[in-house]
Amino acid sequence: MKKIIAGMLIFSALLAGCGRQGAPMAEPTQPALTAAPTTEPTTEPTTEPTTEPTTEPAPEFIHPLTGRELDGPMTDRVFGFSIGNTKESLPHYGVSKADLVFEAFANGLTTRRFAMFTDIGSIESVGGSRSMRVQFSDLALGYDAIALYAGGSQYVLGDLKKSGVDGIVSEQWGADFYYRDKDRMHNGYNYEHCLFVRGADLLEYAKNEGFRVTQEPDKDYGLHFTEHAAPADGEDAGIVTITFKLSNRSKPTIMTYHPERGAYTMTQYDVDMVDGYYDNAPELYKNVFALTCTYHTEERIYHVPETVGDGEGYFACDGKIIPIQWHRADNNSPFTFTRMDGTPLEQGIGSSYIALIPTDSTVEWEDAEPAQVLADETVAEEDAAEAIAEEGTDATIMEAEMADDTLLSEDAGG
Repeated sequence: MKKIIAGMLIFSALLAGCGRQGAPMAEPTQPALTAAPTTEPTTEPTTEPTTEPTTEPAPEFIHPLTGRELDGPMTDRVFGFSIGNTKESLPHYGVSKADLVFEAFANGLTTRRFAMFTDIGSIESVGGSRSMRVQFSDLALGYDAIALYAGGSQYVLGDLKKSGVDGIVSEQWGADFYYRDKDRMHNGYNYEHCLFVRGADLLEYAKNEGFRVTQEPDKDYGLHFTEHAAPADGEDAGIVTITFKLSNRSKPTIMTYHPERGAYTMTQYDVDMVDGYYDNAPELYKNVFALTCTYHTEERIYHVPETVGDGEGYFACDGKIIPIQWHRADNNSPFTFTRMDGTPLEQGIGSSYIALIPTDSTVEWEDAEPAQVLADETVAEEDAAEAIAEEGTDATIMEAEMADDTLLSEDAGG
């Protein structure tokens, strides 16, 4: 279902006038000799005092990525985390606290997430941390973020260094900001799904290593927010199914709107996305974006979306959805969004989920009770096989990274 609904604004004006009639003149009389003339006192008409309507003053400081009101200007720099997104990696830690969460194809037929935080010092644990991807270097550059990742291939880390992104390997020998979750390992999780980062310790490490931890003073993220962001001209979208499609296979991400929460929850692999560190709190997203991008392949295995230029997509908020346009001037710029008529898009106050979907992907919506929406059995079986193959590929990459600690340290950059 892909409809563009145009709206029309109709303006009207009403003019009204009123007049006042004068009193008749009295005949002149001779004054009496014994008394002065008297007249009846007159009372001037009175009007009831009117009260001007009051409006709440606009917040002086707002969060540039979420629109939330702040006590002072945001000065903290963004930290972005590469997070694995296979079924075997769930649940994730700390993602429910993220300001922006991107999802994109990575390699094989699996997607990976890039979660951005602006108050990393308050996040107790984030992960599982996985290896870097080219598209995440690109996003980190656009949002002036410090990238966190569990190593990477020489090709990917070479791209990161060439692009000038500030990066930190999440498993630094001698550092105390990372840990391997022993409970997860004891419960059968693979080693690569057990690496996590403590936010406050990471922030201290970044300061000590000379990283800039404040945002550029003139950084403009180009987003616009409103308390009433549900598009009046949108279609009902209680459930939005974003199906990533590549090489004739698919992976659905299902967003379900909850009016009592004023936000969407997320389901993938038939699993509700919750935060395994913060008491299984659900991941909640005020805004849902699905941005169509052209993908190309690098080094025969890495799927990379092309995100500079202009494109189209969909925006859902408060149970409504509309088509939109996305824009990105260059690699140093973040995404900005407009309606199809070119006017700036106003999004809801809160966190956002942003799917970077290939051109063959689909976005479907309905206003109905949640239902299980899964890939067909054949596709599910093929994706499971690809996930296993991808794990093997990442294991090979990890072995190469661990065998060359010097390369990782140099490519992390300070």
